[in-house]
Amino acid sequence: MANLLGGSGGQGQPFNPVSMLPTQQGSFFGGSPASFATTQRYTPNQQNLQNQSIQQIMSLLQGGKPYGFDALQNQARENFQQNTIPSLAERFTAMGGGQRSSAFQGALGNAAGGLESSLAGLGAQLGQQQLGQLLPYGFAQSFDTQYMPRESGFLENILSSLLGGAGQGLGQAGGQQGLLKLLSLLA
Repeated sequence: MANLLGGSGGQGQPFNPVSMLPTQQGSFFGGSPASFATTQRYTPNQQNLQNQSIQQIMSLLQGGKPYGFDALQNQARENFQQNTIPSLAERFTAMGGGQRSSAFQGALGNAAGGLESSLAGLGAQLGQQQLGQLLPYGFAQSFDTQYMPRESGFLENILSSLLGGAGQGLGQAGGQQGLLKLLSLLA
């Protein structure tokens, strides 16, 4: 249970979603560009459960049997064999018609048809119920995406500081005229 709630990641390593962040490419002097990083929301075991949910959903949507339906179907058919058929046979034998009569065969056919119809309805109902339970888990978002803003590098920070100081000096020296004087001195 600890695995499902964020314990061990399955290979003996603790689950750490931050370790899945890509490292930003850039340089010490030039900084790094803006990028997007994705982090996984679930442990590997939780991801496996989500994948199983998706497989079960796809099976149900393609007409597959709901989980646990075989046991219900077998129990209903066993009940039919052990209770319904003997009850019908007893009723027709008591009436004098016997089990070979067409009336008995018709009643048995109707009962069997009713059983199959009930089983089909039960299977559809169970499938709808399971779909309603599985859909939120099967299609939950598996990853988070984060915007990683651009980071300036060492050289950019130094130049920005120097130019910021020069800009303040230019503002005090008279704007454009001060800039022209500064450029002529640098040239």
